[in-house]
Amino acid sequence: MVKNIKIKKVKYFWLYIVLGALGVIASIILAPIWNFWEQCPWKTWGQSILGIIIAAAILFYVGYYLIKKIIRSRGVIQVLYIIECVVLVLIAIGSILTQLQILPIKEICMIIGLIFLSEGVIDLFRAYFHQRDSKTSYPMWRLCIAIGAVTLGTYMFAKPFFQNIVVLWVFVSLLFVLSIALIVFGAMCKPAGKPKKVKENKKNSDNKKAIEEKEEKKEQKIIEPKITEFKPKETKSSSKKDEKEEEKKDK
Repeated sequence: MVKNIKIKKVKYFWLYIVLGALGVIASIILAPIWNFWEQCPWKTWGQSILGIIIAAAILFYVGYYLIKKIIRSRGVIQVLYIIECVVLVLIAIGSILTQLQILPIKEICMIIGLIFLSEGVIDLFRAYFHQRDSKTSYPMWRLCIAIGAVTLGTYMFAKPFFQNIVVLWVFVSLLFVLSIALIVFGAMCKPAGKPKKVKENKKNSDNKKAIEEKEEKKEQKIIEPKITEFKPKETKSSSKKDEKEEEKKDK
């Protein structure tokens, strides 16, 4: 299977190698291994980048999911979605601006638990209002999912079982592996180049052959023999014999 894989050779193979090298350097700098060096300038860069990633993920969730739910919902459910949206936006701001201690929620496990908890509570309220206002029963599987989300979210929020440093190690490891893969891919995409000297020698040899062929053709045209008719020279003896034969004929 590996032998059948064809990799296209490209001129800009060096770009993959450069990006891979930068990724390796970034993974080493962002790794949480610089605590022994107190004056290290990039000691907290990893945590800062992780905070930006957390904030971006929260804002994506708010913009892609919660805003649509707020627009479609009405009444108490809409109010609950608005509260969840405001809390998550405040957490995102606190993740970027660490100096502003808006909410003491910085662990990723706690944020995920809060999302599960809020979604489960909203579904329970939805089930209650549906059961009160409608004759049909609320789907049991959705009710079970809501109860499970509340239970899991409460546990993750109260007792987070993984810390941000674990997530940072996973992120750095993935970045390092992808960077090495880019370097290897760039090396495999390098086209097979030929040295300039070989090309010049081939051009010179081709020019010499062309010149020699032209000279040979010219020599062949010059040396071609001219075909002429062979006429034997008349001798005196032959001329005398001819005269005697003519005299005999006259007699």
